[in-house]
Amino acid sequence: MTSGATDRLVVSATFTADLLNDVANFLAHDVGVPAGFTIAPYGQVFQQLLDPMSVLRQNNKSANVVCIRWIDLVQHASTETDYVNAAREIAAALTGFAHTVPCTVLICPQHDMAAFAQSATAHLETALRNVKNVQLIFASSVFDAYGVDQPYDQRGDKTGHIPYTAEAFAAIGTWLLRQYHAHSRTPLKMVAVDCDNTLWSGVVGEDGAEGIVIDDGAIALQARLAALAEAGVIIALLSKNQAADVDTVFSTRADMRLRPEHILDRTVNWQSKAENLSALAAKYAVGHDAIAFLDDNPIECAEMRSRLPAVQTIEIPKNRENLPSFVDNLWVLDHTATTHEDRKRIQMYQENVARNDSQNAAVSFADFLAGLELEIDIHCVNKDSIDRVSQLTQRTNQFNINLKRLSVDDLRHAPEEVYSVSVRDRFGDYGIVGAMSGHVDNSVYKVDLFLLSCRALGKGVEHKMLAHLGARALGFGCTELIVDYTEGPRNQPAKYFLEASFSRSVMSGQLPSTDPSVLADLTFEPTETALSMPVPKNVTSDKKNFADAYQFIADKLTTGAAIVGAFSAGRRARPELGIPFMAPSTNIERNLSAIWEEVLNVTPIGVGDDFQDLGGKSIHLVRIHSLMAERFGYALDLVTLFAVSTVKQLAVRIGDNVGGTTKVDARASDRAAKMKTARTHNRRRMSRRETA
Repeated sequence: MTSGATDRLVVSATFTADLLNDVANFLAHDVGVPAGFTIAPYGQVFQQLLDPMSVLRQNNKSANVVCIRWIDLVQHASTETDYVNAAREIAAALTGFAHTVPCTVLICPQHDMAAFAQSATAHLETALRNVKNVQLIFASSVFDAYGVDQPYDQRGDKTGHIPYTAEAFAAIGTWLLRQYHAHSRTPLKMVAVDCDNTLWSGVVGEDGAEGIVIDDGAIALQARLAALAEAGVIIALLSKNQAADVDTVFSTRADMRLRPEHILDRTVNWQSKAENLSALAAKYAVGHDAIAFLDDNPIECAEMRSRLPAVQTIEIPKNRENLPSFVDNLWVLDHTATTHEDRKRIQMYQENVARNDSQNAAVSFADFLAGLELEIDIHCVNKDSIDRVSQLTQRTNQFNINLKRLSVDDLRHAPEEVYSVSVRDRFGDYGIVGAMSGHVDNSVYKVDLFLLSCRALGKGVEHKMLAHLGARALGFGCTELIVDYTEGPRNQPAKYFLEASFSRSVMSGQLPSTDPSVLADLTFEPTETALSMPVPKNVTSDKKNFADAYQFIADKLTTGAAIVGAFSAGRRARPELGIPFMAPSTNIERNLSAIWEEVLNVTPIGVGDDFQDLGGKSIHLVRIHSLMAERFGYALDLVTLFAVSTVKQLAVRIGDNVGGTTKVDARASDRAAKMKTARTHNRRRMSRRETA
């Protein structure tokens, strides 16, 4: 995610979902995670899914969310058939178009008809099982993860179709933004982790391997790291210790969840951890912004932040009782779905180290390449390669001619030829490392996509790719080949290659061209300068370091209540209203002011401050109504709330009852409701007369 960008997820719900904006605004403005929500028009889920011009269907940048509560779709129907029919309609709407961005279908719980709701959900699960870019999630599991035991707000549901509490909406919003952030940030490639008081409790040099404690926090962290290793992320030990002591822990402690096979590298010495990590990054050609560093020592963390500022440095909490929760909420360790190449990545890293050793031992670079026994296969993208090619377009920044980011669906419906490029040598299989595409326009062959992973760069693979496209252009009878080049912050290697191949300078926005016959005969002539192959930048000014945000979230935002408490504590200051501040003078005024401050997230609020001037909207009135009924027992109707504009006026309507414990006469509420109904009928009669 680029610094300063604010991507907005589109949310369409069968109920009022505006409270999601509270947590989104807090995470964006106060925590530093730049993403938010665009709430689609209320109650228009089917319209959003069926209309190609809807805000949801037009979203091609971030992600979509569809929140479904079955009872909202069946309304007063009460049979299982009604629920299943609603599920069929939703399934048809969700599968009736290609999802170009990820879509989360959130099944939200309800009080009644639970068995019927389960039948509807089961039908929808089956219908969506093989739909690309769509996942079905249960909001109840999100509530469990964030400790929301009582998610329902029955009063809010009845008065404003807001079925859940602020804590429940905070949990949903945080979870949704967390999932999106994992997809949109720089992919995690390496975790460098300390040992003493991090992977275990205690100091092995003092306590011995038998004396250290594998506590709940250690188990949680080690299990998370083991899962990352199995997904292809490098796990490296970075410890100031005696190497033999650390080795003894791993060889003798059967309760360790992190095993030797999970650890690709270990640097255990007394040198600077920043220097050691920099060497590891160079060894495995990993950019610093794709590395997380975990350590309990604040001094080590401070040095790492100072010397390697792009690394995501996280300080492990001193209180080990908090560590399981901290690990569960540590966004930097989140990892998205993996491809076959990801699962083989550790083996690939090991093979690449062997290649580097062979290169260092070779007399010349040409001798090294000759000994590689390189094999390059180019094939049309198919169902087995399409996921990996899409992933390459999302991740490849350096050797990428125009930085196009393509979804699986984009590739599936691409009008032009799309090719995958696989490479292997005597050390092992690189897997699919490149992609390219082109199309014919009269006598011109235009290259739309051309990218290659850095680990295959500089060995002649890129030359073979361009020669293949030149031959394709000749096969179509084209007399010119042009390349759609767009300059980005990191794709200079692609530019240099094009300039060398086309024998001319390349500028962004221009279309460098040449005779395809020249490219069809293109071959790689290795020189000693080819030894300096491009590696990822380690100072990434175009990327934001989110370590402070990750630290704060894992420390503080672990439950729905904690999230609400955090953004309530950071309330906006009272705006300049043009009137003097008047403090509450009675118990009821103080109680009402406190509720207004909580709902409007403004402090302080005077008894004469106008509700709309404070930013109040109808959705806030529904929350105020629910909180008043919950905390003070007021059975106050919404008609009265809509009629007043200040705390002072509201206190007068209620009656200044000390402590705020006397309920309003229900008959008054009934009369107000009847008056509102009568006014509505009168307006309708007048309208019919005017029409007649």
